[in-house]
Amino acid sequence: TRKPQKRKVVLKLQTVNFVVQFEEAFEIEADPLSSVHVCEIDFADLIEGREDSVFAEAAFEEDDGKVTEEIETFVPFKHLQIEKTSISYSIIEVTDEYVIRMVSSSLVLFVELDLKQADGIFSENYFNLSSKREKVITLKKSEIRYPTLDAQPIQSGWDLEQQLVIRSWSDT
Repeated sequence: TRKPQKRKVVLKLQTVNFVVQFEEAFEIEADPLSSVHVCEIDFADLIEGREDSVFAEAAFEEDDGKVTEEIETFVPFKHLQIEKTSISYSIIEVTDEYVIRMVSSSLVLFVELDLKQADGIFSENYFNLSSKREKVITLKKSEIRYPTLDAQPIQSGWDLEQQLVIRSWSDT
């Protein structure tokens, strides 16, 4: 950005079932329009023989508490030993939007949200559930479009739950 940035970065090595093997936090500052080298860590001894069941996650926390995660695996995704797991979620209707709160007990890659009879612009889509941390997604009521006149309108959280489709990489 054009402004200086301060972030807390938490780096974790964890199993696909979220058992933390290593964790370290860093406070970083970046000048405008620049990048910062945070660290280099050799995980070779920690992952030897189980490269297909661990991953590294960097979580960047902004001043407002919003967290953005990035993950890195040590083998291609198709070789990860992850089992299909269920995603628990709840939907809350607030004045002008729906709030979807999601959690999983293990790594879920490339989560996609869709609607059966409508199009919607979710605050985030195609993301990973990479920790026990709750993922919060919003869908503004004004950003729901109905492609046909006979499409069932979404008028409540219950209606949204009936139309919501959640897919992930393990569904393919």
